[in-house]
Amino acid sequence: MISIAKLMNYVPRSKQGATTKINIQVTPAPGSEDTTAQAVTLDKYTKLLGTDINGVNYPFVTLYSNTSVKSAGSFSFANVNIKQGEVVTRQFLMDPQNTRRRFKIPSANVDITTLAVSVQESTTNTYTTVYSQYDDITLVDGSTPAYFVEEDVDLNYTIYFGDDIIGVKPKNGSVVTVSYLDTVGELANNISKFSFTDKIGGKYSSNVSVTATTPTYGAAKKETVEEIRFRAPHHYTVQNRAVTSNDYEALILKDFPFVDGVSVWGGEDNDPVVYGKVYLSLKPKTNYILTTKQKEEIKQTLIRTRNVMTIIPEIVDP
Repeated sequence: MISIAKLMNYVPRSKQGATTKINIQVTPAPGSEDTTAQAVTLDKYTKLLGTDINGVNYPFVTLYSNTSVKSAGSFSFANVNIKQGEVVTRQFLMDPQNTRRRFKIPSANVDITTLAVSVQESTTNTYTTVYSQYDDITLVDGSTPAYFVEEDVDLNYTIYFGDDIIGVKPKNGSVVTVSYLDTVGELANNISKFSFTDKIGGKYSSNVSVTATTPTYGAAKKETVEEIRFRAPHHYTVQNRAVTSNDYEALILKDFPFVDGVSVWGGEDNDPVVYGKVYLSLKPKTNYILTTKQKEEIKQTLIRTRNVMTIIPEIVDP
C-alpha cells in the first residue's frame, strides 16, 4: 500500500504533536536576577512542560523566537506558538555514492510537519542555505532550495533532494542538518497547564507566569494502512487544490487530523443562497465543535494555498 501511495504522490500523515498558543509574563526577581535589561528574547525551542489532568508531564517547545521590551517592570509575550515534542537534530554528509540524495529519519515518532532542513556548503565553509518542503513540483524549478518527503516500506520517513532540474541538487561534501520534533501524538491533547524548564532568555525563571489561550489540540497518531488505502486515491484526484466539495473533504481530512467528519456544500445550495462561498461543517474528534482558532487556521490554510481565489470558505458548527 505504501508503494502505491508513493505513485500517487501521497505522503501518509506522521504522528503530529499537540499545539496551542500561550501568553507569558516574566518579572525579574530583584537581587537574584538581572533587573536592568530592557529587552529579552525567548529563543526558538525553549523547553517547557505541559501537565495533563492526571498529572502526567509532556515536553513542549516554543516554535519561534520572540522578543519583548520591558514594560512596568515585566516582559510580556503574547500568543507564543508551542508544540509538543522533543527536539532531535541529525547531520548527514552528502556523499558521492548517495546518488539518489536520500536520507532516512530513524524515528517512528517524528512529526514531519516540524521538519527543518538546511545545507551547509562543506565541513569548512559554513555558508548555509535553508531548504523548504514541497509536495507540488509545479512550484519548483532548478533554482529552488527544495526537499521532498516520502514514507518507506519500513514505515519510517525519508527526505530527498532535487537534481538541479526539479529542485537544487546539494553539492557533494555538503553537510545536511535535519531538525524535528519527536512526539507522543494524541496523548498530549487537552492540556492547559504549563511551566518552563528552560530559563527565559537564558536568565529568568523565578517569576514566570504562563497562560494557555486554549487547551492543546491537533495531535494525532500516525496514519494507518487502512486510512492510507482510503485517502490516497481521493488525494490523487484532488491534485492539491480545492474546487469541488469532494476536494475540500479530502484536503481537510488529510491536513487537519483533529477533524473527524466533514460535510461540504456550495453557497448556491445554502439557505439562503450565497454565491461565492463554500460552507464547511466539521466535526472534531475531541469536542462537539471546533474552537475559533481551529476554524481560523483551517480557513487561512485553504485560502492561502488551496482555494479558488473567488470562493470564500465559511465554517459552520454541526
